[in-house]
Amino acid sequence: MVKNIKIFTFFIFRCGNFGGFFVQYLHFNEDKQRGTYDFPFEFYHVDDTHPQYVMSYHWHVEYEVIRILEGAFHITLDEKEFTARAGEIIFINSGILHSGVPESCVYECIVFDMNCFLKQNGACQPYVQKIIDHRAQIYHHFGREHQGVRAAIDSVFDAFVEHPRGYELQVFGGFYQFFGAVFAGHCYFEEPPQSLRDYKKIMQLKQVLEYIEANYQNTISLEQMSRAAS
Repeated sequence: MVKNIKIFTFFIFRCGNFGGFFVQYLHFNEDKQRGTYDFPFEFYHVDDTHPQYVMSYHWHVEYEVIRILEGAFHITLDEKEFTARAGEIIFINSGILHSGVPESCVYECIVFDMNCFLKQNGACQPYVQKIIDHRAQIYHHFGREHQGVRAAIDSVFDAFVEHPRGYELQVFGGFYQFFGAVFAGHCYFEEPPQSLRDYKKIMQLKQVLEYIEANYQNTISLEQMSRAAS
């Protein structure tokens, strides 16, 4: 029985790649304003003093890019696990269920609305639309071999950190350079590399989380969560 569950909660669920039942701290669907309408970007610098140092399980419609500055970051994207280390980049596509556990890690995140790149730029629109439509799913992990991609993203993060006059131009320009490097190097999947079975499992988990979020003030049984999943 799960009782008086709040939006931040513990939830026990089965996930095949993790070898059984485990307890995972969850934050569900993040539905919040990112930046402003004209500049929909939100930047975070995270170290072990940050209240959300450990990234709880959640998802959002926005995209997210993470730069690892120190240590290692063990991340789960849907049912895929990998570790990113200092100097590497993580890219999280829209709607991906994700969480992360840092290990002596300092990292930075930018969460952003991809639709802002569709405004007043007809030449680039087909490429951006392909990403939004999931016809081009950008790789999740960029290591040291992806120098062009990493250099573009580094310029975006540096603009947020240094915050010079006109940094907004550097942010937009850096992201366009990043997308250009992604398409030039074909650093994306033409179709999502997720099987129908895996997709169904992720959607069932999201349905359960949404049910908990909508009913957290009530007592919730495992049977009710099972019905929500089906």
